[in-house]
Amino acid sequence: VPVEVISGACMLMSSDVFKRAGMFSEEYFMYAEDLDLCYKVTRLGLHNYYVGQAEIIHYGGTSIIQTKVNHWSTTMKRKSVQKFCTKVHGPVYGAMYRVMMGGAALGRLVTLILLRPLVGISDSKKLAIRRASSKWNAVLKWSCGFDSARS
Repeated sequence: VPVEVISGACMLMSSDVFKRAGMFSEEYFMYAEDLDLCYKVTRLGLHNYYVGQAEIIHYGGTSIIQTKVNHWSTTMKRKSVQKFCTKVHGPVYGAMYRVMMGGAALGRLVTLILLRPLVGISDSKKLAIRRASSKWNAVLKWSCGFDSARS
């Protein structure tokens, strides 16, 4: 099935196409280089395809294994996507991405706060809600310009 983007964790292409597309961009420290590569492939007039029969095992997060929870990767993902949006669609589009991510984060935080008293709270659910709240709080801080992650 033709798609816009394939995750870099399960992307296969010929070395010829990879070279013609300009390979992975060094503009991104981490994250969004797969978005950029898929975009460059389509600019060549080629297509990205999802193959549903393929099976991939991706041990996600091993690039950023941490012993304590911090949201460096959460913030870096958003920063990289914003950089891609700005590169491809211009600074207004990149700024709108940041604003929309802030709105999404705020909506999720409000939902988590409202759900907290309604859910039968086991220790695992409390932990999941705390982690989700912490993650979306980091995204909200980033969208408002209060992030500590530097690329």
